[in-house]
Amino acid sequence: MIRFIQTSEESGDCSAYYDVKLDRPHTVGEFINLVLIERKGEWGKFEIYSQNVSWLDYEKYEYRYGVLNDAIPKNLLEKKIISIKANGGWTNMDYLLKLEQ
Repeated sequence: MIRFIQTSEESGDCSAYYDVKLDRPHTVGEFINLVLIERKGEWGKFEIYSQNVSWLDYEKYEYRYGVLNDAIPKNLLEKKIISIKANGGWTNMDYLLKLEQ
């Protein structure tokens, strides 16, 4: 189950920033599948990074209405997530996944 905790005021386009909480620890693959199944009406991207990586080197993968548009390497899908942030509104939601080292 995905739970959103709003961490900013809504902007003029009704978007906001969120901390994302899950009922248990997830791998990248488990979380992406959860979003694609539970939130089929959304579109956006998953940005994935490890602690010592520049934001310019974040991996980015787009999704739209329950379908992942890009292939994600298997070794990345198996990595454990430390934290998840999100931002968006209406049907657009982007997720920022921070991974274990």
